[in-house]
Amino acid sequence: QTEFIEVSKKELIDSAEAGEPEALYRLGLEKLDGDKVEHMGVAYICQAAEKGHVEAQIKLSEMAAGDSEDKERWLRAAAEQGSAIAQRKLGQLYIKGGRGSKSSSVPPLLKWAKKIESTNKTEALEWLKKAADQGDTEALKILEELEQSEYRERKWKFRKKIKIAASLVWL
Repeated sequence: QTEFIEVSKKELIDSAEAGEPEALYRLGLEKLDGDKVEHMGVAYICQAAEKGHVEAQIKLSEMAAGDSEDKERWLRAAAEQGSAIAQRKLGQLYIKGGRGSKSSSVPPLLKWAKKIESTNKTEALEWLKKAADQGDTEALKILEELEQSEYRERKWKFRKKIKIAASLVWL
């Protein structure tokens, strides 16, 4: 997370005009929160993201429509720079079936396990593990829940096979 250092409005604007990513991001946030000129805020944040500012990339992913390529693009950019938050969110996006969901809540993992295609699942697990390795407790919780749901599903399938086998013995 970036720590904000107090600077004057003029210094912030001068730095943003010089193309400094942190200044662009902070000015963009100000424009989103305070002024009615929201499109300018988005433009500043987009410039910061294009220059590799991780928090700007995450912010743009949050602003992107639920099922857009932009969400995936910005999360991937931040995740590849090592952001645990972006890695977790990218993993969640892939688990949810590809390119995200409008809901920020985590659906029951058993439902996820049935929806995930193997390629998305593999990539999702890779990103979630990277986030968990950095200490992201939410990613760790998701991985644990996914493992438990897969265990329950394997156990259920095994019991079903036993019942079928038992019924065949009695024929």
